[in-house]
Amino acid sequence: MALAKAHLLAARDLPLPEGFVIETGWRNHQDNVNRDLDSFTNCPETIEKGNGSPFNHRANFDPGLIERKVKALHEAFPEFNFLESSYCEHPDASDSSTQDWNGRKVSNILLWHLYPVLACRKYLCQQPRRILEIGGGCGDQARLWKQTIPEIQWVDIDLPESLFFAEIFLRRNFPEAMFTYILEERQLFDGPEPYTMADFVFCPIQLAKTANLGHYDIAINQGSMQEMPPATIDHWLRFLEQVNVDSFYSLNYDVTPLDRTKGWELIRREEPLVITMDSGVNLEQGWRIKRNHA
Repeated sequence: MALAKAHLLAARDLPLPEGFVIETGWRNHQDNVNRDLDSFTNCPETIEKGNGSPFNHRANFDPGLIERKVKALHEAFPEFNFLESSYCEHPDASDSSTQDWNGRKVSNILLWHLYPVLACRKYLCQQPRRILEIGGGCGDQARLWKQTIPEIQWVDIDLPESLFFAEIFLRRNFPEAMFTYILEERQLFDGPEPYTMADFVFCPIQLAKTANLGHYDIAINQGSMQEMPPATIDHWLRFLEQVNVDSFYSLNYDVTPLDRTKGWELIRREEPLVITMDSGVNLEQGWRIKRNHA
């Protein structure tokens, strides 16, 4: 807890990249976290607070969703059997957001976070070694990937206030893992070993360019580009153009498609999946990216 607070205090006032815009809702979230920082003293309670923040919508629990989402996953990935898998909710997930389902603790959000794991492994890279996530939230996606591939390295670029929750969550779930928090560019020049050997790397958006180190199998964004203004999406697409990454995977609500940005062309893979995971909401995924220079 103390370490996560120290990292937040050190990172929160770093200058944003030029032209980077944060929506009002997320600015309010930043203000709330910084205002309440002294009140965070207990890891499980802090994790529950993070789970109830804009990241996960855990309060919207509906028992019927579990059956529908499991069925949707099996239809999209016939080779996957959720009943035979070991995936379940983390120990600190609140009882109000979970349900005992066939002997395991599950939530509607667990299936939402599991979908990209299955899709990326099926269509992009079966056994990725390094993944870059833009907007990792509380770290739920990172937890599932680390459970799936223990040797994976996960690099999370996000607001310092979001990294605060992710760091507490992932350190609690993986106490033996190695962690690195990027606080200044020169860290990379002091020797890359701590960075390259870490299981989890936390990088504030202010220092995102420091994450352009080495090769990534996949870059992922889930459920946050829909909340970004076009200028910020364009910033991240330009960033991805510069990073040595094989594929970019995005899973966002289609009410705010990524192709609203100017000057970019988003190319679907030859075998795209479109699946309805929540009633009335279509999701888009499986994108590859290239710059439209015309």
